Amino acid sequence: MLLFSSFGIDFKLLLAQIVNFLILLFILNRYVYTLVLDKIEADEKELNKLKAEKQKFEEMKLKMVRTEKKNNKVLQNKIIEAEKIAEQIKKQAQQEAELEKKQVITQIKVRLNRIKND
Repeated sequence: MLLFSSFGIDFKLLLAQIVNFLILLFILNRYVYTLVLDKIEADEKELNKLKAEKQKFEEMKLKMVRTEKKNNKVLQNKIIEAEKIAEQIKKQAQQEAELEKKQVITQIKVRLNRIKND
């Protein structure tokens, strides 16, 4: 005690400050820190949940883009196939029209020959 007195420190005041500090530390630890830590943990869980949802969203977006590209390829292939079929139908119609034309011309020639012969 004499040591404290020689430095100008009141032992009773020091002891009271230590007790007050311990009481304050207990109150803060019991009520404030636990609430703050609980809030931080809840926020971290929410943040992790949002990160997971964002990642799922990005994956779904990427999957949608891939599916769209795939569908566009399929659609382009179908269009090309339809154009080929349309071209074939067109050629077939032209051939049939040419054949009918030849038949009509042949029939006309036959009728003209009949008319000439009669």
